[in-house]
Amino acid sequence: IGGGDGGCVRELLKHKSINKIYVIDIDIEVIDVCKRYFPKVANGLSDSRVQVITKDANEWVKLTENIEKFRSYFDLVIMDVTDFGSSDPLFKDDFYKNLKRFMSRNSVFVTNGAVVDCISIYRSIIGLVKQLRLFFKYCFIYSAPVPIFDCNYGFVICSDFVNPMNSYIDHQRFRRQGIKTKYYTDKIHTNSFILPKKVKKSLKILDTKLSKMHLGNHITIDMVGIPDTIIRDHDFLIRSLRGVVQMTKMKELGISYHKFGNDGFTCTILLSTSHIAIHTFPEVDGRCCLDLYTCKQREDLNPVIDFLLETLNPRKY
Repeated sequence: IGGGDGGCVRELLKHKSINKIYVIDIDIEVIDVCKRYFPKVANGLSDSRVQVITKDANEWVKLTENIEKFRSYFDLVIMDVTDFGSSDPLFKDDFYKNLKRFMSRNSVFVTNGAVVDCISIYRSIIGLVKQLRLFFKYCFIYSAPVPIFDCNYGFVICSDFVNPMNSYIDHQRFRRQGIKTKYYTDKIHTNSFILPKKVKKSLKILDTKLSKMHLGNHITIDMVGIPDTIIRDHDFLIRSLRGVVQMTKMKELGISYHKFGNDGFTCTILLSTSHIAIHTFPEVDGRCCLDLYTCKQREDLNPVIDFLLETLNPRKY
């Protein structure tokens, strides 16, 4: 929504998993000028995967024909607009309510917000977060330096399914795609969510309310193509689970397992913080399911996922 300069589109097209992009921008002149004078930014607008719609997005999301055609269709919605003038309706409750009808269950919404390190301005992004939390389960601010503003500019990422503060980021997969970046790195991704003290203080009440709903961390991983020598080695699988217990300094309370005739295996280790379990299907292309829950709210499980993927070596997951 917005982004008629084509910058967002150019970056999105670097990801091979994206099949279709719709750009809804009210100003055809912006699009034409950028194509003519800023081709390095706007060249993606001519890609076959991109469809440009020169309409008012606030009116577009109200049309019955669009609702019927695109209901629960979009996996990602990015709003790159000005925060004044003709864009005012895009920051109203009615717009967000209408927009959600177009978003899939696991979708993510990202919008530009405001400066986060200027005392006189940052409160506007706090208000935006409070508003968006009426419509999305998870809403978080992240920031990046924007030279033209001479400051750190804030963005808001929202979802009912994806919690960016408690989600596994597969940096190895990202690197395998060979996407060249000038700014983004693994650490930049994490540090983007570190906010100035005054911003965090303003969000404290909301964050406290959200944390009361959060009773722990739970991950499940489905793997395919685990080598036969690994998935049929039940002792190795147990050692792998216990490796997780050891690296997270959890306490094992007991273990229960069963071996099936086809070398299938199911195993659960009972932990003082809950459990870790595995169930394998060696006869079905080396498949397995892993399940780990811990009531340690601040436990970082990303190293655990990396360890399991490296140890079990699946073809995909």
